[in-house]
Amino acid sequence: MSSVPAKVKKQKSPFEMRMAYFGLPAALVALTLIWTMRTPAGLSYSGKMAMGIFAFALILWVSNGIPNYVTSLIVIFLLPAAGAWTEKATLGVFGYEVIWLMIAAFVIASGMEKSGLAKRLALFLVTRFGKSVNTVLIVLMVTNFLIAFVVPSTTARAVMLLPIVMMIMEVFEVGNTTPQDRNFGKLMALQGIQANNLSTGAIVTATSSQILAISFIKDLTGTEMKWFIASAPVAIITLAASFLIGKMLFKTGNRSASAEKMMALEEEYKGLGKMNGVEVRALIIFLITIFLWATDEYHGAMFGFDISLVVVAIVSAAIFLMPHVGILT
Repeated sequence: MSSVPAKVKKQKSPFEMRMAYFGLPAALVALTLIWTMRTPAGLSYSGKMAMGIFAFALILWVSNGIPNYVTSLIVIFLLPAAGAWTEKATLGVFGYEVIWLMIAAFVIASGMEKSGLAKRLALFLVTRFGKSVNTVLIVLMVTNFLIAFVVPSTTARAVMLLPIVMMIMEVFEVGNTTPQDRNFGKLMALQGIQANNLSTGAIVTATSSQILAISFIKDLTGTEMKWFIASAPVAIITLAASFLIGKMLFKTGNRSASAEKMMALEEEYKGLGKMNGVEVRALIIFLITIFLWATDEYHGAMFGFDISLVVVAIVSAAIFLMPHVGILT
């Protein structure tokens, strides 16, 4: 009978631990010294900054102060921000900047999903406002719209909401016995899919395919805020129309939920407890990301340099992966 050997975790020596502890401060000091020193004769400013960023990265790679992949993502941000290289040239290493955007979007989506923040929001809305057939249908639409901001994937949102929808069906004791029961089940299924996709249209980062699209048409769409201002009213009006048309086509009445089973749903929400550190960090990181995406026209005035949607996504991904700060390993 064969046995699978146990995975042995390498223990760092005291010297390696000291290297890791002092690696990040040493890298920052090296970068600051080179940045503030006078540009040597025969060397351009961009060359000086490239040298400083290389020293920064080399110290971190050797000391392993932070994971190597996080260092690489930080370098991608530093090169254009410090004037060492243009953003187009930096992101063009992989051919198209959209590749970086897709990678960063998947990291952000994984971080938000792991945090459990979206599930907390969904349970909160359903247990507080979903007491009748009409209100629960409206709440599910609102929930789909709101979590589109924090879960940039239509599939992930659908998977996350499915068990909650199944619990709602149980809370309202929906069976296959009456036309109203069957109609309610149809509306839950149809409007769940419609709300997911219609909400996606209002928010640039709600799905990776949309992020891909904006990378090619960004000169036409402008900032995420412009996209939201243009698309959100259409999405909200369409969501409202979807609810009204659905109620006209499928008669459900407006019965109330089972008090006993709604209590079970409330217990699941209470079981989540207070927001933990992971959820708080995920919320802060994502709010900063949304703020930077929404204000990209003003980055020059605020920071002295521009940060594109792509670089903001890369920085956000790096923070999600950062030890002791982010929530992914």
